[in-house]
Amino acid sequence: MTGMDVVIELRLARMKPTAVFVDLVASAGGDDFAMSSSGTVYVNIGADESLADLDFRPLVGLTVHVNDCAGDHGRHRRVAALVAAVEPALLVMPVVCDGGYVVHRRFAGSPPRTETLHL
Repeated sequence: MTGMDVVIELRLARMKPTAVFVDLVASAGGDDFAMSSSGTVYVNIGADESLADLDFRPLVGLTVHVNDCAGDHGRHRRVAALVAAVEPALLVMPVVCDGGYVVHRRFAGSPPRTETLHL
């Protein structure tokens, strides 16, 4: 998970990435592209990686997109819940459905504000 290492390094330097894309992929091998020139960081989580071993705390206060590129809807929901638990500023979770997308968004706050968009 090279991308998460980049997030950790940025946070230790008191910097924030523009956004973090947490992508569930079939295989995390070849994860050599972690940060774009715009400051967006990409974190790939392979199907063989244990979610219990992942630490999402560096994502607190950031804009985080959780995408399911592997087609595992249950794992997609679990990762989104784990990310939500660390209180990102904004969590975006697009879900492919018949004829388009449903996008769930969770904004930090007490209580957090949520919305669902049908696109």
